[in-house]
Amino acid sequence: MFTGVKQKLLPPMGFVAFLVWGLIFALAYAQSPLYTSNQNQYFLHGLAHAGYGDLGWDWLANTLDPTPVFSALVALIYSGLGWVGWFYFIYALLMGIYLYSLWGIVDAMFELHASRYMTILFFALLITLSSAGWRFALSRVLGVNWPYVFEDGVADQRLLGPVLQPSAFGVFLLLSIYFYVRSRPYLGVVAAVIAATFHPTYLLSSAVLTSVYIWDAFYTHRDLRMAAQLGLLALVLVSPILLASYTVFAGAPTQAAQQAQRILIEFRIPHHAVVSQWFDFTAAVKIVIVCIAIFLTRRTKLFPVLLVPAFVSVSLTLAQIMLASDTLALLFPWRLSTFLVPLATAIILAAIVQRVPSIPWARSEIGQKTLVVASILLIGLSLLVGIIRFTLDLNRKAHA
Repeated sequence: MFTGVKQKLLPPMGFVAFLVWGLIFALAYAQSPLYTSNQNQYFLHGLAHAGYGDLGWDWLANTLDPTPVFSALVALIYSGLGWVGWFYFIYALLMGIYLYSLWGIVDAMFELHASRYMTILFFALLITLSSAGWRFALSRVLGVNWPYVFEDGVADQRLLGPVLQPSAFGVFLLLSIYFYVRSRPYLGVVAAVIAATFHPTYLLSSAVLTSVYIWDAFYTHRDLRMAAQLGLLALVLVSPILLASYTVFAGAPTQAAQQAQRILIEFRIPHHAVVSQWFDFTAAVKIVIVCIAIFLTRRTKLFPVLLVPAFVSVSLTLAQIMLASDTLALLFPWRLSTFLVPLATAIILAAIVQRVPSIPWARSEIGQKTLVVASILLIGLSLLVGIIRFTLDLNRKAHA
């Protein structure tokens, strides 16, 4: 619950350590070269507005922009800073926020910072399971549907991924949860709105998280004023992107809008929008991961943060299946899984790490040193493979 004493925002590792761990995580995770995959679509409006080449004459660049804030960021970097390499640094920063938020959340619950070897063991496990090397191994052993099984949501939707795109700003949903568990609900609302502002498909996720914060303020803390302020703050901050989204998606005639929805669902993104297309064994595994985390957090402040979004996601997904609603399909109620799965994975890893000291061997000095060395080796290997992968991809693109 909200307590009178606010916890420190930065975990005990400190700001410098955050930068170091964030860089290690980003290098191990590995990015793809610029203009790979979805970046061709999401960078188009921004680069066109910044005067990049002849993109201003492109037909698609002159259509309505569904992610105007992200496009404005792209235009600002290209025209203001003049070096596209900054996009790599921005994505690395977002990856750092991702790692920082997960660490801060589970540390508030399990107090892993009480032991240095538990801290480094947790980072080693999380970095390894998120690394390019691990994804490569899973793809070769289990198939192409498995590389992101511990970090992405269902329907091939995730917070991170190989390239910077609007969905990567979903890391602010995890930051929002971090602020909430550290008794900073107002900052939690701001972070949630930032995610939705950069990618409007996070509007539902932001609304659900904000509702949890409001309910906790009212029901647990018995503070009606705080609850009202949180709701008003969210409404004021989210209004601009709500208006922009309405202009883009609700301005067409009804018949044209329905036809556009049908084309999107059946031809453009069925892997995102059609349940029968994306529900497979990996989706079932992710559901199990979330359920385990809900059980582990049943007596903590994290419980409603996991339970309520999971309930909303499942309920609206079932409603979409029964009603065959195109509008519900494009609302992507299953997208809440994009922050639920990585958070659940981090919780399970932290629970495992917390139990390591119960092993007699791990309580000995040599046992702890062995765990530290093994953790460092895991991190080093993940880091090396990530750097090699990024270098090879850059060389491959240069000689394409």
